Amino acid sequence: MPALQGPYYSIDVECVATGTGHNARAIAQIGLVDANGRCVLNLFVKPPAGSTVASYLTPLTGITAEMLTQCVPRLASLPVRTVQSRVHVPWATETHWW
Repeated sequence: MPALQGPYYSIDVECVATGTGHNARAIAQIGLVDANGRCVLNLFVKPPAGSTVASYLTPLTGITAEMLTQCVPRLASLPVRTVQSRVHVPWATETHWW
């Protein structure tokens, strides 16, 4: 296998609970860092319309209700742009499911 050509980025999301089920989650924060650990993106997102936050999971996520008051209205409202020629390096793979 040939060596991968950068640039390298790592992305992570934090979620809030929207119910009591294991998969009842909504993305609340998106973070992207480059290969040098520099923050490229740190974005807070409100849960989808019609959903209620059951828990901010603050001990796990660090997210509070106040952090989501001044943020992007909805994840679906973000402009989507395809980034080609990038290598995504997941972190904490022992705790994040892919």
